[in-house]
Amino acid sequence: MEPSGAIVDLLLGANVATLTEEQKLTALVLVHRAIASLHHVRLSLLHEVEDTAEIAMAIHEPEQSMVHQKHRSAMLDRLPRMAELLRRGEIDLRRMETVDDRVVHLAKPELVTQVENALVDLAPSLTRTQLARRTTKAVAEADPLGYDQRRLKAQCR
Repeated sequence: MEPSGAIVDLLLGANVATLTEEQKLTALVLVHRAIASLHHVRLSLLHEVEDTAEIAMAIHEPEQSMVHQKHRSAMLDRLPRMAELLRRGEIDLRRMETVDDRVVHLAKPELVTQVENALVDLAPSLTRTQLARRTTKAVAEADPLGYDQRRLKAQCR
């Protein structure tokens, strides 16, 4: 079930003390999925808003943080299938960022798509660490020369 306002209302109205252990686990899973969906909404809004200073003042956040988050929102366009998983609550923001961190340096959009296609069906069942490893492997397969160059450059630092 996709996260929805009805689920959020149900969770907000729940008396945690009266829930069984199984119900608490179910509620935690639903909260996790709802938070992921809300992260998608936040990224979508940030992607469309121009004035980061106004956002920062309205929500009492440092402007630099808003600039960073707005920059991050480009991953919705870069990884549309992963973004859909985030919207549906099937992956969380950290896993989406993990993939984006590894594909953002790929020179061609078709290489990003190749990596995304290799991961999209697996991502919901992987931990962040497992997804990071799979993404690194997929990037190396999609762009072996570029991967080697970035790896050597990182080793020289």
